[in-house]
Amino acid sequence: MRTSLIISLLLSCLIFTSCSQSGDFSGFFVGEITKYGGHPKAGVTISRLDARWTIQSDADGFRILVRGQPFAAIDALMQQVFGAPRVSVASDNEGHPHQVYGSADIGVAVQCIGHTNDVEIICARGPFVGGTK
Repeated sequence: MRTSLIISLLLSCLIFTSCSQSGDFSGFFVGEITKYGGHPKAGVTISRLDARWTIQSDADGFRILVRGQPFAAIDALMQQVFGAPRVSVASDNEGHPHQVYGSADIGVAVQCIGHTNDVEIICARGPFVGGTK
C-alpha cells in the first residue's frame, strides 16, 4: 500500500512538472510555432533568450506563460521572428501591454500579453484563408 502511494505521488509530480521548462526560449518557441503551421519571417537569425516557461497545448494551438524575462524582451523576440505586430497596444483595458501578430503573414495567429509576473503567449493554428493582412 505504501509503495503504491509513493509511486502514485512520484508519477503525479512528473505529470505536473513535465510542462515546465527552462533554457533557450527562442528556439523552443520557433519550434512550437512551426509545429502548428507557422513560420518566422524569411532570413531571420534568432537570438538566444534564456527564460522559464510552462505550456498548455492541444490540436488547435498553445498557451505559454514565460517567466524570467520582461515583456520588452519577449516583444523584441516576437518582432525578430515575425516582424512588426499587426496590433500593438501599450496598455489594454487591464493596463497590460498587448501585441497581436497577423495570421496571414505568419500562418498562425499569435497574441503576446505582458502581465505583472509573466508574459502570456497564445497561438491559434491556421490555415487562415482570405481576410486582410
